Amino acid sequence: RLYVRLNTLHYVLTHLEALDSSLSSSTSHLDRARAAAQSSISAVAEVAAHRLIFLDSRHSLYQGLYARSVADARIRPALRLLKQNLSFLVSVLADRAQPVAVREVMRASFEAFLMVLLAGGNERSFVRADHATVEEDFRSLRRAFSTCGEGLVPEDVVAREAETAEAVVELMARSTDYLIDAFSVATCDSISEDG
Repeated sequence: RLYVRLNTLHYVLTHLEALDSSLSSSTSHLDRARAAAQSSISAVAEVAAHRLIFLDSRHSLYQGLYARSVADARIRPALRLLKQNLSFLVSVLADRAQPVAVREVMRASFEAFLMVLLAGGNERSFVRADHATVEEDFRSLRRAFSTCGEGLVPEDVVAREAETAEAVVELMARSTDYLIDAFSVATCDSISEDG
């Protein structure tokens, strides 16, 4: 139903733009209606993405990824399900609705990946040797969106959205001593700037 709502909102937005251009070429009469439709599209796309990732796909991604063992609970099953869902999403949504919906699914997927790493609960523990595996899995997740559709999400947008997760994954490769030293330096710099 959320995808149908996205299609409907894009239909309304398209007709608002056509109506507005036919009313006057120099003055926009429907700016508020257009802005409301665009805001609604973003909100519905975000809700749909979070539902897809955190509710419908939770067993394979958030609850299953790295549970009990990094080596035995990799991202492949979650990627298979994600690709099926993305194919369905693209087949249901109108062309204009696809980019915003896929971008929101990407953001929700990256957020779920980060939650697994940072707040995974008692079932997950990571060691420094897991870095390469986790990094490979995140590259695979990122690639799923880089190759989705005909450029639905530009590579620079994927790269920008992936930065935080990549930085967290990179920290996994660092020793505890390095992290403590970096934290100490950051704390001293922060205190110096405040003082």
